[in-house]
Amino acid sequence: MKTISISWSHSVVKKLADILRTALLLCISFAAAAQSRTPEPGKPLLELLRTGGFILFMRHTHADVGEDNYANREYWKDCREQRRISPRGTVEANLVGTYMRDLKIPVGRVVAGNLCRAQKSAELLRLGPVQTSENLNDFMTWTSMGRDRQELLAAYRKELSTPPEAGTNTVLVSHAQRGNYAVHPVLDLIEMGTIAVFRPLGPDRFELIATLRLGDWPFLGVSEIPSAAALR
Repeated sequence: MKTISISWSHSVVKKLADILRTALLLCISFAAAAQSRTPEPGKPLLELLRTGGFILFMRHTHADVGEDNYANREYWKDCREQRRISPRGTVEANLVGTYMRDLKIPVGRVVAGNLCRAQKSAELLRLGPVQTSENLNDFMTWTSMGRDRQELLAAYRKELSTPPEAGTNTVLVSHAQRGNYAVHPVLDLIEMGTIAVFRPLGPDRFELIATLRLGDWPFLGVSEIPSAAALR
């Protein structure tokens, strides 16, 4: 086999070295610039929440005790006729409330739907007095109360688009909404104990900022939040 010998002149070697050095410096420069422009993903959201002005829509925590007795049209008046939060749900609600207090997230109002699992979850957060509102009921409770099903979406839009008091956030504790009766896709998919953070934009207008699952709280303000939506 014939061996091919390649010789490089000093000037060629020097030029190649200069090119490689320049490329390396550019890579380092770009990386440093990107790092300086990109804050830790958890921090912007925490800073926003501390400033206030957001609606924190929480689906009640874990509930598997009993079931809703739809045969009784007034099941929503009696906790024994409803699905209720479990011991696990109690722990989850306490945990979320503790994180919110420790992280100094200001809360002005806490509002829950009429069902016991929503009210109990809201109370266990210990973020302030809990108000109740029919506007935060699930579809079956809404219609059992004799309300027009077509008005349910308008009720949710009102709650999500109403600005909180200056410097505070509003916490809404409610239920998942299904299909055509979900004012935003996240409310059709939201898991128990998860919070969807909305920015109110005026009458009937709002935008989703992030979602906070139960496992995200230890990351908030520290590092990347695994399930948080990107800030818009």
